[in-house]
Amino acid sequence: MSAKFFVLLFLCTLLSQAQAIKGRVFDALTKEPLQDVSVYYDGTTTGVITNPEGYFEIKKINGIAPLIISYTGYSPKLFEQEAIPNNPFDVYLIESREKLMDVVIEADPWSRERKEKQFKKEFLGKTIASQECTILNLEKVELKFSPSNQTLYAWCDEPILIENKHLGYKVSFNLQDFEVLYTTTEMGLIMKKQSFFSGTSFFNPFEKTRKKYIKNRKNTYLGSSMHYLRALRDKKIAEEKFRTFHKGFETMPYRYYNISNEENGLTKISMLVDKLTIVYNSLSDQSMIIKNPGIDHFYIDSTGLFIPYGAIMYSGVFGLEGVGTMLPSDYKVD
Repeated sequence: MSAKFFVLLFLCTLLSQAQAIKGRVFDALTKEPLQDVSVYYDGTTTGVITNPEGYFEIKKINGIAPLIISYTGYSPKLFEQEAIPNNPFDVYLIESREKLMDVVIEADPWSRERKEKQFKKEFLGKTIASQECTILNLEKVELKFSPSNQTLYAWCDEPILIENKHLGYKVSFNLQDFEVLYTTTEMGLIMKKQSFFSGTSFFNPFEKTRKKYIKNRKNTYLGSSMHYLRALRDKKIAEEKFRTFHKGFETMPYRYYNISNEENGLTKISMLVDKLTIVYNSLSDQSMIIKNPGIDHFYIDSTGLFIPYGAIMYSGVFGLEGVGTMLPSDYKVD
């Protein structure tokens, strides 16, 4: 073996090690290693599980997706990209306790069937894709309707497992918050006023990738909020067939945005008005991007994810999106 080849091999080995994150996961109380713990990047298809010694090794990825370490019966750990410790590092998981509701203990007038119906509609979304989704462990999801504040709450002590036969993914979703606020009309009807849920997710593609899944993924992506944010980041709004309206009038795509690239690979976006209406391909499908008044700007990474969470909100077609139409952030159009 020549000296030059040896040096090249050594450098390649160092580069490979530098691009991997390594660690071990333990029970915080017993200090015993935990096997089969899920280690993944939120909202992606990149993940591994720990071995019998609690060891894991996962490649680094571009973007801002945080690293999640999750195990049934334990509170998950989240590491932002810039806060991931140096290799190797130890993680200690704490056993989770049953969630305490922040609502007054009161009689729940809604049946389990009614609550499940509302939960699936808001959690999975109201699209064609959501109709082909099945929650495999729905019985594990705790649901409570509070009549005093007309709010439906949901929580789960283990990841919610979704089989998406429309897009060809098995999704594991760690639900952190779920609330649907209702209002009563003058006619006595209860109608949804607003809904909110958050959590982390991991996508596991079906073993067999059918042409149906490839086609449905592309159709779901086109015109989605992910598609729009990527177009905004790349300054290709018009090229990607999006149109922008403000107060009912069409405007230049970037008139109400300030866009600048940051040294860390993020794109900084400042929205100069409170609301913009976004149309993809046709006036019949409208969405609205609503600026959070408490946040001046946000950042978009190379995959179309944005931070801080809650900087912008959606309504219209974007607002119909739920877990049923979620694509992994590392999805690329074929």
